[in-house]
Amino acid sequence: MRLPSVMAACTSAAALVVLAGGPALAGTVTTGSASPTGATCTTYIALETLNIRSSPSTTATVVGTLAQGAKVCGSTVQGGSYSACGVKFSSTWVVIAKAKYVARSCLKG
Repeated sequence: MRLPSVMAACTSAAALVVLAGGPALAGTVTTGSASPTGATCTTYIALETLNIRSSPSTTATVVGTLAQGAKVCGSTVQGGSYSACGVKFSSTWVVIAKAKYVARSCLKG
C-alpha cells in the first residue's frame, strides 16, 4: 500500500501529528487531492480529544493526540473493533498519515 507523507497529501496550517509527550493538535488541515492512502481526501473534525495510534487497533501504540475540534484530512480503513464516542461497535478507522490512525466514530465528516 502506498502511503505518501501527509504533507504531500494535505495542505497544513499547523502540524498534523504530535509525537507522544507533545502538545495536542489544535490546528487545521485543509483537504488536498489525496489522503495518506492515495484515495480522495475527506475532511473530518474530532468530536473529542483522540489518541492517534500506530495501526488501526486499540492495542496499537499511542503516538500522539488529536485535539477536540481539530480538522484532519484522511480516508477510512478497516481495523480492530472498538467502542468509543457513543458507538458500541465499530472497526472503521481513519488514516491521517503514514502509521497514524484515529477512530472513525469519534470524527464528524
